[in-house]
Amino acid sequence: MCGILGYIGARNGTPIVHEGLKALSYRGYDSWGIAVQDGASIVIQKGVGDITKTPVIQQHSTKVIGHTRWATHGCVTKENAHPHTNKEKTICTVHNGIIENYAELKTELEQKGYTFASQTDTEVIPHLIDFYIKQGQNFEQAFTTMLGRIEGSYAILCAHDKTPGLMFARKGSPLVLGLGKNEHFISSDIPSFLQHTQTIVHLEDGDYGKISDKIEIYNNGKQITRQPTTAPWDIEIAKKGAYPHFMIKEINEQPLTIRKALNQPAELIKQTALLLQSASTVYLVGCGTSYNACATATYQFSKSGRQTIPILASEFIQHTNFIDNKTAIIAVSQSGETADVLDAVKLAKQKGATIIAIVNVPSSTLARTADVVIPMNSGPELSVISTKTCTSQLAILYTLAFALRAKNTETIAEAADASLHLLRQHSQTMPELAKKMVDAKNIFCIGRNAMSQVAREAALKIKEVSYLHAEGMPAGELKHGSIALIEEGMPVIVFADEETRALTISNAMEVKARGAYVIGVDSKPNPAYDFHIQIPDINGLMPLLAIIPIQLLSYYLAVQRGCDPDKPRNLAKSVTVR
Repeated sequence: MCGILGYIGARNGTPIVHEGLKALSYRGYDSWGIAVQDGASIVIQKGVGDITKTPVIQQHSTKVIGHTRWATHGCVTKENAHPHTNKEKTICTVHNGIIENYAELKTELEQKGYTFASQTDTEVIPHLIDFYIKQGQNFEQAFTTMLGRIEGSYAILCAHDKTPGLMFARKGSPLVLGLGKNEHFISSDIPSFLQHTQTIVHLEDGDYGKISDKIEIYNNGKQITRQPTTAPWDIEIAKKGAYPHFMIKEINEQPLTIRKALNQPAELIKQTALLLQSASTVYLVGCGTSYNACATATYQFSKSGRQTIPILASEFIQHTNFIDNKTAIIAVSQSGETADVLDAVKLAKQKGATIIAIVNVPSSTLARTADVVIPMNSGPELSVISTKTCTSQLAILYTLAFALRAKNTETIAEAADASLHLLRQHSQTMPELAKKMVDAKNIFCIGRNAMSQVAREAALKIKEVSYLHAEGMPAGELKHGSIALIEEGMPVIVFADEETRALTISNAMEVKARGAYVIGVDSKPNPAYDFHIQIPDINGLMPLLAIIPIQLLSYYLAVQRGCDPDKPRNLAKSVTVR
């Protein structure tokens, strides 16, 4: 999703912001821009595509704002890239989110004689501020008046050529301050300034204010204070090291990150299990990979005697009539800023539900909203593709399911150890399999019970990063239509475990009889498999391990197809718009 970064300080902020935008690029972007205060004027540099391929402009400036854009309103062009300005280029703005009433405001401004240079919703912001300044307000007053006119979600930074400092506002999109020595940062995400400071202030919804040599924060017209904290991330973890991509680095970190996910206070797990036991209904809510982890974990919860209902966060609204103060919501999100998850949580809280957050950023909006927070402890995940956080989420959900039946987590720890062997074993086999699949047009991933949800996640990984069409489904559904698509040589990845093997192998034979190239992800070989991906048989935990070799396969498919595994086209790490 779009990224924002602003700098005010004693140093030259131009290269600092340029480098910071590179650090934000993991969120996903298609264009970028920087605005610097150069004497009495504002100089803007914009580009489409990879920011690393364009050298930074040479203007020295102590006040700089920058933006990486993921297109929503308007095509991917320099004209639509941020920052946006008024006609005289005395006001410049960067913005994340969506201004829902921008069409109405644009019409109003056009009737007042304003012209627009872009197709974006953002451009109404500098024009509105310009209008109110020309009505006699100063920059700060005009900025505040503008906030009263716009509707929707936003994180905004705004600069004026004749006014010191930067104005900011946050509603529904993340924004965090970084406090350095004789300098301040403001950004969508901590990694953009992590090498300069780890002292941060998280802004809350409705916060707005000014950054200059000091920071002023307001909410509902009243000046407030937000307490600084220390960022939970280590700058070294946020570097690729010797790895060519963050994705392969993060895949290989899983033996450690699964262990870290298990490293939870015993009392926290015990009390959370008691909440789940006393709840009348338990919903597991997430998006994308987080939803797949939720759906996979329902099978372990059912073995513990607790029915759980996995729900896509974007579809949660249909369940609100069944939510009350006896409901427990387990909300799962890597970033803790996913708009659909936050919407679901807000609806549930209004109904009195207890919110349990499983999140990788313990200072995120989700974490600050929840009643109970269980951190993933995965460290920063900088590839757009979720890998290590997927298995961390599963490890925590399994831990909660085990706690419901007073079962210890030794087998999950055993799975963490087994994942190291699994990675070593398949670091050679997956590049070979990728070569066999690199020209495929379509791929099926099938399984039963929990393995059907692993199949969904496997298909998601393949299509996200390699752009091959992949579809994940329960194996029993093949005969209800999808088997019509099987063609000679079509790869079908089959996930099987001890409970489901007999029926799943039958489905594998059905597609093999129609010419499919069958890839078995299983602890045991079988004549149905043309290619066998062996995984350890750890009782009940094969879903946790089965996805790991497919993460490797997805990575090598991407590399062999010339795709960037860390920055897949059209995708964003944190989806902060609906």
